[in-house]
Amino acid sequence: MPMFIPSKNAALDRVNQYISEKLIHYQSKRNHDFGGVDANYVSYLSPYLRHRVITEEYVIKQALSLYPFNKIEKFIQEILWRTYWKGWLQLRPKVWGDYKRDLEKIKLNHNLNDILEYKTDIECFNNWTKELIENNYLHNHVRMWYASIWIHTLKLPWQLGADFFMKHLFDGDPASNTLSWRWVAGLQTRGKSYLATKSNIHKFTDGRCTLKDHALATLPVNHTFLDYPPNSMKFNEMINIEWDENTGLLITCEDLDLETATDIVFPVQHAYMLVATPEENGVYSNSVLNFKKELCLDVVNNINKKIHSVSRSDEIDLVSWIKENKLKKIITLSTPVGYINDYLNSKKYEMKDCSVEFVKIFREYDMKFWNFANKGFFNFFQKAKTKLDD
Repeated sequence: MPMFIPSKNAALDRVNQYISEKLIHYQSKRNHDFGGVDANYVSYLSPYLRHRVITEEYVIKQALSLYPFNKIEKFIQEILWRTYWKGWLQLRPKVWGDYKRDLEKIKLNHNLNDILEYKTDIECFNNWTKELIENNYLHNHVRMWYASIWIHTLKLPWQLGADFFMKHLFDGDPASNTLSWRWVAGLQTRGKSYLATKSNIHKFTDGRCTLKDHALATLPVNHTFLDYPPNSMKFNEMINIEWDENTGLLITCEDLDLETATDIVFPVQHAYMLVATPEENGVYSNSVLNFKKELCLDVVNNINKKIHSVSRSDEIDLVSWIKENKLKKIITLSTPVGYINDYLNSKKYEMKDCSVEFVKIFREYDMKFWNFANKGFFNFFQKAKTKLDD
C-alpha cells in the first residue's frame, strides 16, 4: 500500500487514526525517525494539509476535541507553523520572486549528478535522497539534517535544495519549503542558521545513521542577510456573489476542501480544474503531478452531483474555457504566493480582455491568522492561541 492515498477519505481516516492512537506521544517522540510510517509518531498529514484536502482548522479542532491544549501544544504549534509560513510569505511576496529569479541563474552553473546517483560521501544523505525520490516524503527532522548538509557541508546553493524538495515532495509548498530552507541557511532569522551534528542524527535515528567516516560542517556558510519588511494585507470585503450560468468556479490544488468554503454555493454550473500550471509541469516530478491530479479528481468525484460540468487544464486553456462558456465572473478559493498565484497574475490581462471579473475568496481562518505573521513565530503563536476558540 502506498504511503499516501490521494483521496479525502484517506486523509480523514489518517486524522482519526493518528489522533486516537499516536497524538498523545507526539510531544516526546516527534523528533525521532524510527524508520517508516508505522514506527514514527509524526502525523503524515502534510500532503493533505498542503493541498487543503483537509484544513489546518479541521485538524486542530479534531485534536482539541480529544485532548486539552496543554497536552498537545507542540502538535498545535506544528500545524500553526504551516499557517505562519503562509502568512509570512503573503506579507513578503518579494522573497518568492527573488528565490525564483536566483534559482534560474544558479541552475545554469550547477548539476546534481552526485546527489541523483547517490554518490556523495555521506551514506545516510544518499539514503535520504533515495527515500525522498521513492516515497515523495521525508520526516521533518530529516529534512533539517538534509538541508544543513546540503548547504553547510556540501556547499550547494540553498535555492537548488529547495527546488529539489519541491520537485519530489508530495507536500512541497512554496511558503513552508522555501522559508524552511532559508531558515537553515541563516537567511530567515538574523544571526540564526541550523547545523546538523553527528550526535543529533545518531540519537534521533535510533542509531541507524552514525556518520562515522564523515565530518559535518561545524561552521555555517555565510549568506548576505536581507531584510524584507512586511507589507500590509487587505482582504476582500464581503462580496455578494450571484452564482448563475455566467459564473465559473476555478478549482486549484491550493485549496481542495470546497465543501467547507461557505461562500461557494452549490450547485455550480461551470467549474475548471487547474491541476498544474505550465511552470509547475517543469518543476514537479511525474509522481508529484500524478498525486495532485488524483487529489483533484477525487474532490470532483465527491461533489460531481453538485457541479454541472467540469473542464480540466490538461484539456483546455483557462481563457479558452472562459470564452467558450461566455463567463462573466470567476470565483476561486484564495491562491497564496506561489506558482498558481503567479500563473493567475499572468492571465489577468487576458481575462480583462474577456470582460470577466476575477474574485478570490479568503477563508475566515486565513484572514484571522495571516496578519499575525508580521514578526517571528512565537510572537505569532501567542496571538494565535487567543483566537483558536473563536
